[in-house]
Amino acid sequence: MLVPDMHIPYAGLRQPLPSVLRGRSRLVIESSVIQGPQPVRQDLRDMLAPNALASLETHHELERAPWAMMLSDQDVAVLKRRGQCARPAFSAEVVDFMLAMKSAAGAASVASQRCAGAGQLSRDKILTQAAARLEVPVVTLETQVAVDAQRNAVPEPIYQEQLRMALAPDVEGTYVAMVAALNRGDFDAVLEQVSTGYANPADAATFYRIMIEQRNRAWMTPLQRYLDQGNAVVLVGAGHLPGPAGLIRLLTQAGYRVEPTILPADPGQG
Repeated sequence: MLVPDMHIPYAGLRQPLPSVLRGRSRLVIESSVIQGPQPVRQDLRDMLAPNALASLETHHELERAPWAMMLSDQDVAVLKRRGQCARPAFSAEVVDFMLAMKSAAGAASVASQRCAGAGQLSRDKILTQAAARLEVPVVTLETQVAVDAQRNAVPEPIYQEQLRMALAPDVEGTYVAMVAALNRGDFDAVLEQVSTGYANPADAATFYRIMIEQRNRAWMTPLQRYLDQGNAVVLVGAGHLPGPAGLIRLLTQAGYRVEPTILPADPGQG
């Protein structure tokens, strides 16, 4: 069973009952920060922009990286508010550190977070918590080292563009459209939403190739093994399902039959 994920909670998104894991052989997720090999911790000199490192060494305070100097005070306030809504939360000090880093990748990730209503959980959290309660093993399709390598392969201007898009005043319309598409099982529309907004369409294609296509193809060997063993629930980002290199197409080409399924919805979520 393939379950698409937004990786964040969002109002209106119909969520599965935790009981969908009852009797399952395993929960398959993309990667884990607590399982398997982890990336080597970076030195400050590798993380901080040169001007930020110089200000830290000279004045014991962090300057913002050049890309972060373009952000308004309102942008930074929004970023810090969304950091507080992340789980686990990012303090204002951590966000300030992100704004001094060479890459905007961390800030873009924080900017994509949303403040959920009371009790609202992401599908990741719903199903991993259920797996723990039901003693269902959790396995991964890739190591954190592997996904980190893919993220590092994304050109830096793309992360800066994603940060701009995530802070745009009309971004909520994209989330609402994505939730509606997920609720009706229209994964092509999901892919369209995540690919729009780039100033240069080639950036969307590059990001898709590195973070979707290459990872999907690498996932196929472990994914087929877990599917062939039977009775697995596979939870991956919704953007990994559609498209010419989507898991639906790759699995169909490999001889699997992929059929839509409606999961029982949790009335306490969404």
